[in-house]
Amino acid sequence: MASNAVTNIAAKNAASSLETSAEEKIIATIQIWGVVFAVSILFYCYLRTRFRMLYSPRALVPALQCDIALRELGMFGWIKGAFLLTDDELIQQAGLDAACFIRWLHYGLYISLVGVFNMCWMVGVFYTASENPKVKDSYSKLSLANTSDNDARLFAPFFATYIIYGVSMFLIRREFAWYIAKRHDVLSKKATQNYSIYVSNIPTELRSVKALRNLFNELTNGGVAQVAFAYNIKELEDAVAKKELNEKLLNNALHVFDQTAKRPRHSLGWGKSKVDSIEYYEGLVREATSDATRLADEARKGIYDHENNRREEEKSGLLGGALLGSALKGVGTMKDIRISDATKIINPTNILTANLHTIGTNTGFVRNAAFITFNSLHAHSSGLHMLHDYTPGNLTVFPGPKKIMWDNVGLPGSRVSLGRILAKIASLAMSLLWTIPMSFIASLTEVENLTNLLPFLVDVFDKAPWITFLFNLLSPLLIVWVILQIPKIMRMFSMWEGHVSATDVGAATYAKVVFFTLTQVFFVSAISSSLLEQLQAILDRPILIVDILAQSLPTKSVYFINYLLVKAFLSLAFELLRPFTAVSALIRRKCGPKHQTEKMKGEPWRGFNKLQNPGGLALPGIQAHMCLCFMVTFTYSALAPIAMLVTAASFGVSALVYRQQYAYVYDPRGDSGGTFWPASAQYAMSINIVSLVVIIAVIGAKQGFAQMGLLFPLLVVLVLFKAYHSGAPLHVAKTLPSRICVSVDAEREAET
Repeated sequence: MASNAVTNIAAKNAASSLETSAEEKIIATIQIWGVVFAVSILFYCYLRTRFRMLYSPRALVPALQCDIALRELGMFGWIKGAFLLTDDELIQQAGLDAACFIRWLHYGLYISLVGVFNMCWMVGVFYTASENPKVKDSYSKLSLANTSDNDARLFAPFFATYIIYGVSMFLIRREFAWYIAKRHDVLSKKATQNYSIYVSNIPTELRSVKALRNLFNELTNGGVAQVAFAYNIKELEDAVAKKELNEKLLNNALHVFDQTAKRPRHSLGWGKSKVDSIEYYEGLVREATSDATRLADEARKGIYDHENNRREEEKSGLLGGALLGSALKGVGTMKDIRISDATKIINPTNILTANLHTIGTNTGFVRNAAFITFNSLHAHSSGLHMLHDYTPGNLTVFPGPKKIMWDNVGLPGSRVSLGRILAKIASLAMSLLWTIPMSFIASLTEVENLTNLLPFLVDVFDKAPWITFLFNLLSPLLIVWVILQIPKIMRMFSMWEGHVSATDVGAATYAKVVFFTLTQVFFVSAISSSLLEQLQAILDRPILIVDILAQSLPTKSVYFINYLLVKAFLSLAFELLRPFTAVSALIRRKCGPKHQTEKMKGEPWRGFNKLQNPGGLALPGIQAHMCLCFMVTFTYSALAPIAMLVTAASFGVSALVYRQQYAYVYDPRGDSGGTFWPASAQYAMSINIVSLVVIIAVIGAKQGFAQMGLLFPLLVVLVLFKAYHSGAPLHVAKTLPSRICVSVDAEREAET
């Protein structure tokens, strides 16, 4: 035991001698990752004009074509072009999602620039404080950590806090006004989802086209254009899917024959002889077509019988007063507004050509879900926002989805509720329980903690001091890698919640990733060392976490600066150079099929895509990191204002790079019309409140009780600001007002 104690003391002494100053850590990060980013920029400038399909697919692919991408710019001209790109141009060419994301990056940039302004006078106040024995490096002398308890200099963060949060509220109000106008423009467009609703938990007596049409015609004064139910026709779906797959393979075999003048052959399995591909797939197509036709006739008869049975029940009075008993009114259907083929709902008139989807077992022919399309925006708004049934949960209405998650269509309300509860438990457990392994990893990547655990490493660090720099960079790099994996896991949890719209799945994923990111990266990283040492005390007194945060956060700014630098340098370098996309396309080109039809060329092959299919930007994970940057910006604007230089650079360069990528690379067809914006606004306002609580706690730990008391009114203002904007303004931002609906309907009726 004595020898172990001596060894541990020696390890601590050696580790302390190996400690790197804050300035050296930041300089090392910039030297390594900054150089990588600078070289990446130069490579991009050189390569972008030589590999245009990789770096400018929107200039070459007709389906993605963007007028901005057609501009001829020089080697470095893209920087000026991206900088001058306006919000209206982004909305027109890339969609509202792109403009919303860029504007939130600008919000962070403006807040950081205000922080830089505060920094200019705050660093002098902190640096001239009396000598603090706990502060050893020059960087920490420029932060709140250099002040002593109950120091008059604590008024510096007090004034800075009022300035920066005042600017924040002004900017958020401006963003609300901008978003409401742009969102209303999107909601008033001639798009199927703006005229359609999804209805779930339909009572049994209303599960027929006629019954549901009658009900909504009464509610909207004859405004229904079409009603389409989802049906349990699993066998028919499988037959149609099999038919389509074999048709695709047959067409590809015919294409190979046309290109090579040789009939293709393929093996049916290991050790089996090869067969003629054209004859083989022709036989499978004939068989699948016969099965699909037979099952379609059965489904058609089932729909007919079901509707007739509902009419007989209505005549005999079995439905009671559940239906509004007026005759079906004539409905004029707009030529360009109808249930689009994309909804893929079974329709008796085109049952063989539709790509049929349904869910669940065949216990009931008609699912308790339907899509209703209206012939006017006003009728759509009425159908969407009314309370349709006196029984809670019945006739639940959602906006018409642009992209449908068919596995969730028609799920019972009880299953949806259970799925959402399980998803919340799973995501919360992951966010909280992940704390223990993440704290362990974060603490191990610090030289002092590592040598305490493994004393023999002292000699290694003595012989190779450069390893110290490696370990200083390892912790933020590990955190970056973990964050990249989290959106995939959180998306799986979001799928449990039964969302019918793919946009809703993305929004739910976004919320979970934000919570995880702030919990793990900000709070856990800030107290990782203290958490393991005082875990039992924290379990006994959870309020102790606030004290630990107050003590550790002022000294953790270097860690977050390194994290933001590594994240920005690496992610933006990969974003511009797109190495993974290039490798994926190269593998497909070298290893994939040589002769394919035009349709198959556009589809992934074993997960590998062509350059012509760039896809969209994965917003949930990227915007979650943006929220983390907000948290760091607001918190350290008062505690370590020099960090504002890094956050300003991070927001500014990110906005420039993503503007470029939206205009030249990403497919705009997945745009959701700005549906992520309300969640971002809520998170921004919540981060204002949480960061101010942290600042108050830190000042309290410094015994600045007068400053604490003077900051509480600002906290109350922020809470009231969020409460107000979460109400009426947010509702207006999500909903198209009836005045606009009537006006637009009148204009379109006059046009026809």
